[in-house]
Amino acid sequence: MAFAYRRCEFRKATRSEPPDKSCVHIARGYGLVVIRDTKQEWGSENDHHIVMPAEAFDKAQTALRSAGVLEADVPARVLEHSELRLVRLGADRNVMSSTLPRDIELPRSLEFTDAEIVAWLHGIHNREFDLETTRRIHNTQCLCQGASLTIAA
Repeated sequence: MAFAYRRCEFRKATRSEPPDKSCVHIARGYGLVVIRDTKQEWGSENDHHIVMPAEAFDKAQTALRSAGVLEADVPARVLEHSELRLVRLGADRNVMSSTLPRDIELPRSLEFTDAEIVAWLHGIHNREFDLETTRRIHNTQCLCQGASLTIAA
């Protein structure tokens, strides 16, 4: 089964506003959450995604909030909660991946900078990626047209 997501359906944390436009991009729909990296050109062959059930993503968000994972934790730890893992590879290199098994061949990890991860965690703590928040934003701002990404799930 394949689902189409438009660019305007993806949301980034408010903390990742310009001048640093690179960020973790999240879209919700069809019972799924799609995570992408804005450093990659939209729809290019390098525009990989992590796709997981929305319930699994929400479980990971709740676990991160409950554990009190803060910005200062990013450089020192491996964060692993539910079906989402964040591993520090070195200076300013972090890999986010899904631990869920996949029936189709898709890349299951993305690389982000410290600033991108800090902004993403800030967004999680402020509930910016919760279903109700993204639904409200989608209903008021998502009037865009143009190319969409097709995600096989």
